[in-house]
Amino acid sequence: MTNIPTATNWLLTSIGSAEQPLIRSTYMVVSKKTSRKGTAFSLTTGFLVTNEHVIRDSAARDLVVIASTGQHLGVKRMVVDADLDLAALELTQQPREGLRIQTAPPSIGERVHTWGYPLAYNGPSPILSVGYLAGFNPVQRTESSPIVRHYVVNGAFNPGNSGGPLIAAIEDAVVGVVVSKHAPISEWHLSALEALKNQKSGFQYTATDSAGDKHTFSEGQLVGDLLQYFREITQVVIGEAIAADDLINFLDANVLPWVAA
Repeated sequence: MTNIPTATNWLLTSIGSAEQPLIRSTYMVVSKKTSRKGTAFSLTTGFLVTNEHVIRDSAARDLVVIASTGQHLGVKRMVVDADLDLAALELTQQPREGLRIQTAPPSIGERVHTWGYPLAYNGPSPILSVGYLAGFNPVQRTESSPIVRHYVVNGAFNPGNSGGPLIAAIEDAVVGVVVSKHAPISEWHLSALEALKNQKSGFQYTATDSAGDKHTFSEGQLVGDLLQYFREITQVVIGEAIAADDLINFLDANVLPWVAA
C-alpha cells in the first residue's frame, strides 16, 4: 500500500476484502468550469459512470477525476443522456479496478449502500452511506422525456453522492446510480426560488470563488442562492438512485460495453 494516502490506507485495512475493489473503483469528479462536484465509478470495461447533472455545462477538458489514491486523471470523451441523467466518461488512462452490473433488481427492504464524496467532504478516500430500499419513484424530466424508475432509499444521500454506485447483495456489482436525495418542494416555492435566482436588478454583491474568479450577484440572486444551499444541505434521510435497467439501456444505446454480475 505504498504511495496510498493515510486515510485511504486506514479505510482499506478496516474493511473486508470484498469492499476493496469498490473503494478503488469510486472516484470524485470536479468541474473546473462550474465548480460542481460529484461521485463516479468505473466499470470493468474501463468507462466511468456518473450523473449528467454533475458534469452539466462542462466539456471533457473541464473535468478532473480524482481516485481514492489521490491521483488526478483527465477525461478525453464524454457520453451524456440528460433525460436519464446519466453520463459515461472515458479517461486518459485505464482505471485499475472496475465494477459489474447486477441485472437482478434488489428487493424492498434489502440493505443497500454507496461510497462517495458528499457535501464538503473531498477525500481522498470515499465514505460510506447505508440504507434500505424503500420503494420506487417514477421521474420524467419533460413531457416528451421517457419515464425513469428511481429507487427510493431511506439513506443519507447528499449533494456530492450523485453519480455513486448503489450496491446490494453482490459486493462488486451495482444495482443503480445514486442521483439525489429526495427533497420535495411545491411548484409555487420552486418558481419563487427560480425567480429570485434570475433577479438581476437591485443591490449588487461581488464574490471571489476558489479559483480566484470574481462573480457579481444581485440581492435577489444572493438570497435565492442561499435558500438553494440550505435546501440542499437539509437532510431528510431519503435518497434516490437510477435503476440498473436504465443504466444498461444507456450503455447499450451508446454501444458502451458492460459486464453482468
